[in-house]
Amino acid sequence: MLKTWQSRLATLQARSLRLWQEMAVRRAIETLRKGTDKSVASRDYSSQTSALPTGPSTYLLQSLNSLLHSLHALPLHRLHTNPSPATSLLEEFSKEALTVAGEFLELLRGMEGGEEIKRQLVWDVTLIGMIVGESEDREKWEMTTTKFQQLVSVDLFQS
Repeated sequence: MLKTWQSRLATLQARSLRLWQEMAVRRAIETLRKGTDKSVASRDYSSQTSALPTGPSTYLLQSLNSLLHSLHALPLHRLHTNPSPATSLLEEFSKEALTVAGEFLELLRGMEGGEEIKRQLVWDVTLIGMIVGESEDREKWEMTTTKFQQLVSVDLFQS
């Protein structure tokens, strides 16, 4: 009877962890999508300075903050005994963020102008690629970064 109870508890914990992860990633991706929709892409930035971005976008920071908040909400003993929830959360976020980046890349390819948002996105996708590290998505992030860099004037990367 004890083994049955332990088995059911383990199944319930695994299910609740998957649900937690799905909700955490969904919240983070929703925030990220706010910075990659058509209204952001078509915004007129001509009145602003055209300096290169010096940090990640507000949307990316809010998205990463959402992930951190979700990790902090997870009972600490779970992360000390098994760090895989944090790793799997980041891996799932990476996959979803790649999808968002790919969709926005296609939108930007059809646009004239918008150099400021394109420059910011080069910064953002580069940072996510660095955060992802040596995961299975590393090569995909490198390709995505290269594709975004190709959208931005080449002279920006030579200065």
